[in-house]
Amino acid sequence: MDFELDSEHEMIRQTVRDFAEKEVRPVAAHVDKTGEFPKATVAKMAGLGFLGVAIPTEYEGAGLDALALAIGIEEIARVCGSHALIMAAHNSLCTGTIWLAGTEAQKRKYIPSKRSRGCAVLTR
Repeated sequence: MDFELDSEHEMIRQTVRDFAEKEVRPVAAHVDKTGEFPKATVAKMAGLGFLGVAIPTEYEGAGLDALALAIGIEEIARVCGSHALIMAAHNSLCTGTIWLAGTEAQKRKYIPSKRSRGCAVLTR
């Protein structure tokens, strides 16, 4: 078995790692200490497609696969478990569930990242 990442997955890994180091690491200790929801970094994560990794592009997702999602969560978790949990929960418990079991109307209303607030609701 070949466990090497292909060039697309390696690019995803490096992109998420760079983001995590630049944007998440500086606020990680504060988030963990205070328990505050990191709205600014989560908004940036949404803008980069991290909150809809495996959601098709027709619903404003990144249209990637499960491996890309796992890589992304792992890279965020390297610097902040809280941010990684937000990413994982939003991708699976929120948008993932709607994608798998929602009606077309629900998908169009709740999945697009510019309207989706699932990760914030899950942390309350």
